[in-house]
Parts: sequence; C-alpha cells; structure tokens
Amino acid sequence: MNAVIQGEWLKDIVAQTKEALRVFGSYTFWDKQPYEVMDIGKIANELKMITPTEAGSLLQALWKYKDPELNEGELREVANCIMCELDSQPKSWWDSCCEAAPDVG
Repeated sequence: MNAVIQGEWLKDIVAQTKEALRVFGSYTFWDKQPYEVMDIGKIANELKMITPTEAGSLLQALWKYKDPELNEGELREVANCIMCELDSQPKSWWDSCCEAAPDVG
C-alpha cells in the first residue's frame, strides 16, 4: 500500500471516529466502545482485502496518529477494536498483521 492510499484510509477512519464522538459523545464511545458507535466490521472487512502487512501497518499508523481534536486513547481504542475484528483471519494472516502492528491489540 502506498503512502497516499494509507493516508486516505487513515483520514477516513479518523473522520469516522470524530463523527462517532460528535453524534454519540465521549461517554457512549467509551461505555459502548467503537463497536457500537462505528462500523468497525466494515473497516475490518476492507482491511481483509489487503495484505496482512499492509493492514498491520495501517493499524500501527492509526495507533500513532496525532489529531488535535482527538486524544490518542480514542484512536488507539479504534485500532484495538479493528484488530480484534481481524482475529478470525487465518493464523498466518493474523500473525503477519500483528508483526506489522506491534503496539496494537
């Protein structure tokens, strides 16, 4: 995945996170987790279509992403939830994804 595509995906996930916080608020975001206020399954399904290394790199970049409107815990929680959705992938896929995203999960 080239840097431009990764950047677009990151921007999209960050925008979805901001929208979820705007619509549902911080309390619900944390109480119900991103699973209930975002379409985490859809994001995970999109990541299943790329290589596990690319998916892991994207999640690692999301984990480290800095946005002045969000605290790092919110994006880290989103990255963790997406990673959890990916654990149904074959073991070799999952292992490669985890290697590319050592901080996530």
